[in-house]
Amino acid sequence: MKTTARTFNETVFSKIGFLVCWIPVLYFDSAYSKIEGGVWITCLLTAILFVFQYKKATLRLRLLMILIVPLSYIGELISTEVLGLYAYRLGTVPLYIPIGHAVVYASACQIFLAEPIRKWVQIRRNKILGAYALLFLLVLLFLEDTLSAIMGAFLFWMLIKKRNHSIYLIIGWVVLYLEIIGTSLGNWAWDQNPFVFHTTNPPLGSVMIYVGGDALLNKTLRIALRIRGRLVP
Repeated sequence: MKTTARTFNETVFSKIGFLVCWIPVLYFDSAYSKIEGGVWITCLLTAILFVFQYKKATLRLRLLMILIVPLSYIGELISTEVLGLYAYRLGTVPLYIPIGHAVVYASACQIFLAEPIRKWVQIRRNKILGAYALLFLLVLLFLEDTLSAIMGAFLFWMLIKKRNHSIYLIIGWVVLYLEIIGTSLGNWAWDQNPFVFHTTNPPLGSVMIYVGGDALLNKTLRIALRIRGRLVP
């Protein structure tokens, strides 16, 4: 029993500990950095993290990482320029953002694919869902975050529809962690009154963007592989 617990703790430390790297990486492009052109340092460090995660990834995850970059960039343009849900410190979408999406996604996948963590999540799936439900209820009641309430409803619909996708539970926590860091450092900020809704900075519902993006990403990869299979004998 002690050996199992030790293995789990070591796995958590090695996999989740990697996420701490984002604090200094994002700092260079933050509102607190005094370094001129700090955004390019953040871009370089993000590219290094991308290569690091890419080398460890499976073939399928590598393909997904490559696909994420252009797809997330398009999504960022829609979210910022068209919908105005949030804005970046320098006014435009920084180059490190779409690359960073790929790194974050790969990190969440590798955390979940670690056997001790995957088993822990699957055993406690209902409790984790309950924690999510409680958080969404609290931000609605006390922070009047109606945008997160809507996005939370979609999140639970996705989790019910895809019961075998427990990975979404991990993606959610990873995304929320990055959102808190990015908004705290001033790299980006959410509009707290988008359309007819009210939300926080960051909104808890931001996790749904990644979950929806994952569904689109995997569907795109399946279509691409199907087309490739028809073209290549």
